[in-house]
Amino acid sequence: MDPSPAADDERAPLDPREREYLRSKQILRWPASVFFSMPLASLACFVPGFVFEPEMRQWWVFAMVGAATLFLFVFALSIYYDEMALREDVAAGVKLWREGRIDGVMIRDDGETWPPIYRLYIAIDGSAPDGGSIDANASDGEGSQPLLGFSVPAGCYDAVGPGDRVRIAYSPKSLRLLNLIAGDYRYVAVDRQYDPPPPRP
Repeated sequence: MDPSPAADDERAPLDPREREYLRSKQILRWPASVFFSMPLASLACFVPGFVFEPEMRQWWVFAMVGAATLFLFVFALSIYYDEMALREDVAAGVKLWREGRIDGVMIRDDGETWPPIYRLYIAIDGSAPDGGSIDANASDGEGSQPLLGFSVPAGCYDAVGPGDRVRIAYSPKSLRLLNLIAGDYRYVAVDRQYDPPPPRP
């Protein structure tokens, strides 16, 4: 059965499996205060050295420690915002359906970890063609950027290509792709989350 609602119905409720799927993407298991204290705890590890080792009281040491602490804080903030977006989507219990076309595809492969990250970029109907634009974020599907980027498994990535017409459903805050329809192809995230990765070439 076609999982999409009628074309004029852009919002649909999450079913229990989709709610659990979004919950499974949450990785933060501690209170936010504990999570954000980690960069400060890392900084505290250097305090004894600054106090008891005069050689460490160099401007470049302070710069390196400050830069590392700032990086950890920004990283923690990014994870925190992702977690809050997932929690809002689970609490709201809705997904958005949109129609558009595949504007671009990309594989992020660092050569060490496997599998690589497969990305699809979808231009929502009503946007001007923009083949050069490869990355954009939308906050809630209303009054936001019409080009959406999603990470997908290899099977979904291989099934579609640039220019293909698609109908998608996604979580509005965290931007997790839940359904994709392209011709006869159907992608349902909750059914594909345990697919094994492709073999290394």
